[in-house]
Amino acid sequence: MEIRIEDRTNELKQTLEALEREREILSITLTSIEDAVITTDIQGRITSLNPVAESLTRWRVAEAIGEILDIVFRIVNADSRQTVLSPVVKALEEGVIVGLANHTILISKDGSELPIEDSAAPIRTTEEEIVGCVRVFRDVTERKRMENELRQLASNLSESNHRKDEFFSDLGPRASQPSRGNSQWPGTNEGVGRGGRGR
Repeated sequence: MEIRIEDRTNELKQTLEALEREREILSITLTSIEDAVITTDIQGRITSLNPVAESLTRWRVAEAIGEILDIVFRIVNADSRQTVLSPVVKALEEGVIVGLANHTILISKDGSELPIEDSAAPIRTTEEEIVGCVRVFRDVTERKRMENELRQLASNLSESNHRKDEFFSDLGPRASQPSRGNSQWPGTNEGVGRGGRGR
């Protein structure tokens, strides 16, 4: 009996040590990843967020843990300003990966806003039981700025081409007519026309 208890204790110790190692690896991964990551439990309460998520939401870990995700992660449509339905709900209910539509704005704790890309996926146990959700998002401010600049550049080029076409369209008929003071067409011998000789 004592041997069995000792064996069981050793197994439990090894299991806990393995879990601790996995937890440490997960923590290192979340800390080093370039995207913002927030995890929740099955009720949608935050269980962790990495430094990038802290920076973008302006919520510190100690403040965010235990909060409902929608309080920390406030998102609206960039055009309508209407609140966007969190993809976490669908990810938890249907067990699928869900992405946000374009033109989504994250409103941080201090009221600042930034465009983001976002997706949510369910967290499952080895028995396929859904126990939470992971939300990954990134700031796309720089990409949006470049897209706007490219659109403006394309618009300017289009306008320049249109003006060029109008210029040559107006110039064409005038360029094809001879000058009033000279009855000769460009490129002909000026002497021709008097006595039929060029000399």
